[in-house]
Amino acid sequence: MSLLTLIRHAQGSFHGEDYDRLSEVGEIQAHKLGEYLIRRGVRFDRVFAGPRTRHLRTAEIVAEVHSQAGMAFPEPVILPELDEYTTRLFSEDYLEAAAEAHPRLFRLERAYRDSIGPDQRLRTFKVLFEAAMELWVEGALNGEPIESWDSFAARVERGIALMTSGEGRGLHVCAFTSAGPTSVATRLALGISPRKTLHLSYVIHNAALTSFLFTVGRFSLNGFNSTPHLDQPELLTLW
Repeated sequence: MSLLTLIRHAQGSFHGEDYDRLSEVGEIQAHKLGEYLIRRGVRFDRVFAGPRTRHLRTAEIVAEVHSQAGMAFPEPVILPELDEYTTRLFSEDYLEAAAEAHPRLFRLERAYRDSIGPDQRLRTFKVLFEAAMELWVEGALNGEPIESWDSFAARVERGIALMTSGEGRGLHVCAFTSAGPTSVATRLALGISPRKTLHLSYVIHNAALTSFLFTVGRFSLNGFNSTPHLDQPELLTLW
């Protein structure tokens, strides 16, 4: 059996101008992840990463920690299949266009836009996010330029097939990705519904490890949402 470990990217800058950049906390999370892997003697035979800055920066920090310890870390192969589901759902113009069919969604978007302060902004975004994602999984928010749930899940499954199709036994493959692809991989292993898959993605922590055992014709969950390296409460983040 071989092992696939999916790592959710470290915390992005939700309250900054660009979410795709790691926050200060995210930088610490990634550094602690690198230290943990070294301390536990974890070695990866192959490393993959999604295309976003937050995926690549998390991998970069882990590699830097290894380099500082005089240890090699495989160069990540970028896989577009490991990208997160679309954020186009939350653009103002798209929500305005969807307002006639989904007026509640439009009202939630207005509340988010009008929110004041980081706490209220995060709270209103969570409500908007979950409402939009429920409609998306149901197929009610499809059409250009939105990638459908079915297309997203199929894309991620193609990525998993690519990562697990290499020759050899006893390999340890690693991928830096997001909560959405990690939940799809879990769905592939457990056979759960799209809605439950979506709900799983809400609870995956930044820099968490989720692992799967695989061989020809078999893909099984081995560990979910593990964060032993995040030993301080303030480092356990979802956003």
